[in-house]
Amino acid sequence: MAIRCILYAILLIISSVFGQSSSGWSSQLTPPTIDPQAASLAGNVVALPLNPSSAFFHNPAQLPLLPNALSLGLFAIRFQPRYQSPLGYDQTSRELPIVPSVGYVTNRWAPLHVGIGIFGTLGFNFNYPADPAHGVPNNFYTDLAILSLTPTLAYSLAPNLHIGVELNPSYGRLRFKTPSPIGRIDVDVRGPGVFGTVGLFYTPTAKLSVGIGYKTPGAIWMFGNARVAGAGDNATVNFQLPQSVEWGVAYHFTERLTFVAQARWTELSVFEETQLKFEERTFLNRTAVQDARDCFRLGGGVQYILFPGVTLHVGFSWERWAIAASSLAPTLSDNTDFLFPFGVTIERGRWQVHLMGGLTHTESREVSPEQNPFFAGRYSLDESVFGVEIIRRL
Repeated sequence: MAIRCILYAILLIISSVFGQSSSGWSSQLTPPTIDPQAASLAGNVVALPLNPSSAFFHNPAQLPLLPNALSLGLFAIRFQPRYQSPLGYDQTSRELPIVPSVGYVTNRWAPLHVGIGIFGTLGFNFNYPADPAHGVPNNFYTDLAILSLTPTLAYSLAPNLHIGVELNPSYGRLRFKTPSPIGRIDVDVRGPGVFGTVGLFYTPTAKLSVGIGYKTPGAIWMFGNARVAGAGDNATVNFQLPQSVEWGVAYHFTERLTFVAQARWTELSVFEETQLKFEERTFLNRTAVQDARDCFRLGGGVQYILFPGVTLHVGFSWERWAIAASSLAPTLSDNTDFLFPFGVTIERGRWQVHLMGGLTHTESREVSPEQNPFFAGRYSLDESVFGVEIIRRL
């Protein structure tokens, strides 16, 4: 019965994600987390087991520490990037994407712990309207959604040492529209891909936990149709997924109070190897980003049991921009962000309901014509997020 429920949930999420625009949380190229409960701690949970979805994204070695459970989460993101050009173009992309996640874990085959779920690996959405009076005859539009499955095995090497291995078969879709000197360019490609996730979880003392999660390099091979100034073409995108490693600690000061701290390194410079290619108009072939750098995301959080059945969460994280000024465009911008999420978990019997909200402060970027002759101007972002997650112990 539980397996049937998880299959229905996966089908529902696949249809919802690819039936509408999707966006990762924050302006960045990779999300800090994918489920609302972990998001309340700004994703700083590699050393703090919470639920199956959180474990799949951050550290699959947490599965032996979780009860048999099913988790369903849903984000709503108020995402409003703004672009102002020196020529007078000044528009805001107003988006409200929905980001779902689902996870299931069981110890039916103990000592192996088995899990399956689905989450959005990454995604972003920009849709700036046309403004012919200021030289923009068509809209700027980018919509990328990459969805990943999470078949996972975890094993306890010792009572305080656990490992987890996860294969992530994926599917992605990219839609891209932009005006150009030769006319409107319209691309719609999709296809499969794969990467992997491994994790380690260690509790050297009853109060201290240490976690490490590693995502391997991966790729999404997308292909489909394109139109250039109304004429048809074929297009392919070899989309490179960056490797990342996150490590952190959780310290239980008391039975009610827990502090977490975490760092994540992501090889975002690999996006320089992502290429868009046209079959006939090869002169339009280009890389997604010409100049990007690897980044660290740093953060921490506090979990506090207010009283039995009610737990509060507060988090913080920070990451600098990855895309250099010379590579910014309305179809892909990037800002330094500061995340300030909060949430509450209410537990009754076998059920947990988690509610969260969050604000983002981003630093605007001023790009001069010398740095970027095509898309100079000011890039800014206004964003907030709220979500709900339901967890059922089985």
